[in-house]
Amino acid sequence: MLATGTASGAWPAFCAEVVRGVALERDVADGVAAEAVRERVRGVRRSHGLLNRTELREWLTARGLDAGDLSGVARRALLREVDNERPLPDPETETIASVLWAEVACTQQLRELAAPLALGIAAERHSGVAPPAPPTEVARVEALLAGDSASGLAQLADAERTRLAERACALLRHGQALVLASVEDSAITARCRERALDWRLIELEELHVPHEGAALEALLQVRLEDRELAELADAHGFSMRRAKLRPEDRPEALGVLRSAATGDLLGPVPTPSDDGCELLHVLRTEDADADSALRARAARELELETAGRLTAGMVSWRGVF
Repeated sequence: MLATGTASGAWPAFCAEVVRGVALERDVADGVAAEAVRERVRGVRRSHGLLNRTELREWLTARGLDAGDLSGVARRALLREVDNERPLPDPETETIASVLWAEVACTQQLRELAAPLALGIAAERHSGVAPPAPPTEVARVEALLAGDSASGLAQLADAERTRLAERACALLRHGQALVLASVEDSAITARCRERALDWRLIELEELHVPHEGAALEALLQVRLEDRELAELADAHGFSMRRAKLRPEDRPEALGVLRSAATGDLLGPVPTPSDDGCELLHVLRTEDADADSALRARAARELELETAGRLTAGMVSWRGVF
C-alpha cells in the first residue's frame, strides 16, 4: 500500500506535510493556543464517530497511541495552516518516525493510500494482469522507496524494493487506464451541463457583520433607505470586500448563489469561518462555458466517481481509520 501510494505521489506528499509540521513544532512549540488544539482534537473525535472522551481513549489505545499523540497531530496541523513557508532545518529521521504512525492513523491517510491499490486490483479483475510499467517510472519509485527511512521502506532488501516498485507502478497505471476508458466524452458534456449553476462565475460585494441581528438591520437600511454596502461598512465599522467566486466555493450559501441574478441582495448568510454573517450584493454573473478547464474538472469528478464504484466493497477495515 505504501509502495502504491509512493507511485501515485500521495505518500511522499503526506510525509512532506508531516516533516514540515514537525519542523514548525520545534521552531515555535508554543505557536498554537491550547484551546485551539483541544477544539481540533474534538473535531478529530467527531470525524471518527467517537461520542465521548472514553471512546476516544479506547480508540487511541487500540492503535498504540495516547492523548499526547493526538494533540501533537492537531498542533502540527494548526501550525501548517499558518505556515509562512520560512526556511527551517529538516527534523531528524527518528523524530519523524516517532510521529508518523500517529499522523497516519488520526488523519485517515490509510484510506487515501488504499484507493489506488484497490483500483489497480479492480482493473486486473476487469482487464487481466497489469502490464509492466516503463523502467524509468519504476526506477523513480524505487529511488523514492530507498530514500524513505522514516517509514522503514529504506530498510527493505534491494530485490524486494524493486519488486514493490514494479508492482506498484503497474497497478497504478492499470487502474488509471481503466478509469479513463470508462469516462466517455458525452458524460463529460452532460456533467458540465449539470454543474452549470455551481460553476458559473459571480462577482459580488461581501459585507461582513458580527451577527444575524446586525445583518438584518443592514439589510433594511439597504432596501428602505437605498444605502450602499460600502456606506454601511464605513458608518458601522464593518468589513467589506469585492470577490469573484463560483457558487460551489461557498457551500453555506450554495442555495441562494445558484439562483442569484445581477443586482440581487442576498442574505444574511453564514460566513465560511462561521464567525458572523454576510450580506452579498451580486454585481455580475457569467455563465460557465464548457472550456477545457471546466471539462477537465468534470472529467476528474467522473473519474473519482468511477473509481469509487469500481472499488466499492473491496477494502474492509478492522476498526475505524
